[in-house]
Amino acid sequence: MKPKIEFAYGLPGIRCSSEEICLPLSRPHYSMASCFGFHKAAGTLVMPYVNAQHHQHMFCVRIDPAIDDKNGGKDVVITEVNCEPVPPGPKNPYANAFYAKEQPLLTVKEAQRDISPAHNRVWKLTNPSCLNPITKKPVSYKLMPHASPPLMAHSESLVAKKGYFATKNLWYSGGSLGRAW
Repeated sequence: MKPKIEFAYGLPGIRCSSEEICLPLSRPHYSMASCFGFHKAAGTLVMPYVNAQHHQHMFCVRIDPAIDDKNGGKDVVITEVNCEPVPPGPKNPYANAFYAKEQPLLTVKEAQRDISPAHNRVWKLTNPSCLNPITKKPVSYKLMPHASPPLMAHSESLVAKKGYFATKNLWYSGGSLGRAW
């Protein structure tokens, strides 16, 4: 059987009108016009009483890796790789050396991670029980994220509560079946 890669996507959205944002229940006498000064920074006024609110498009991909693993990915481990400078000294006389420091992420809590472009952070999904015939190292794939912020909405917002997955760039659950995030 040939291995296959499947990808499914959707573009759900949450609609927030200026009226919902600007007219709190505690102050129903406020008018739409009076609130634009307060919320102007959160959007662009495109016509009278119509505010195009700033927003983000978040994409979430679930990967169930079975990297040369007959157990369906059960043996796959994840590590975080950061580039670190080597301190100047006899082993680095020109102070230009750096290395890739690899750190295993052993628990689901440890594997809730953010990107770090300053350290060229990547994550490796590795099957330690299968060696590459050329390198003699365990087979692995790298997740190489691009620089993008996690959810910008405040942690107490409805958006953050509904889209908690978007508060981190990586969530790894160790191949546990039935775990959505």
